[in-house]
Amino acid sequence: MGTVVVDKVYPNSSGSYPTIVSDLRALWNWTSSAETSAGTKLTIDAAKKIGLFVYNGNVNYTTIGVIFGSSYYHLAGPQSTVGKLQLKAEKVGDNTLIISAWRVDASGSSNVAADLCDKYIICRAVNTNTENEETILIYLGSSSSSGDNKCAMFTSDVIQQINISAQDANQNVNAKNTNIVPFFNPASAFVTKDVYQSLCENVSSWYFGDVTINGRPYRMSGSVFALDE
Repeated sequence: MGTVVVDKVYPNSSGSYPTIVSDLRALWNWTSSAETSAGTKLTIDAAKKIGLFVYNGNVNYTTIGVIFGSSYYHLAGPQSTVGKLQLKAEKVGDNTLIISAWRVDASGSSNVAADLCDKYIICRAVNTNTENEETILIYLGSSSSSGDNKCAMFTSDVIQQINISAQDANQNVNAKNTNIVPFFNPASAFVTKDVYQSLCENVSSWYFGDVTINGRPYRMSGSVFALDE
């Protein structure tokens, strides 16, 4: 079964920055950990181009996002001094890490929800042209029903990131069956091997938990399904 390795609410201040960096460093075998003027870059590839970014907003806020080259994208949650940052990280097998992140109220009493968060997914993917495999990073917005959720894949063949539309929170539930497909993006020839996105599902709402599809175990995290064998 998938294992929750981090589930923590962090103070919304510069004081939480070193703790977030430390917690994330322990989650993965990063290819590098480098400080920049804006925060810490944790990479997943040999070229040290792709990874997670811990943004140090000093007295304003601390959050995480995607690093791609020298630029960072898709910082989690509203960038403001209101609320606190919560991270929930789940390891699924040896090759998949799902991090869900969002800002909770000032008391810290709310929880990251599968239908109200930013997701950062590290997983394996295969190039459909060459059949080469590599570890990639996916960003998935699942934060509202506004119709503005985005998905992006960051791989070795991506020159410029492309955001494509993603499902709104709790969309396409209560279906007669569950249909899942690999993650893909026009910017890349790669598709995911063991991590899938849902087209529809026969549950009443998105949630975190273990499910079985066609006799095989998966970890469900909102619209994300990770094979858990």
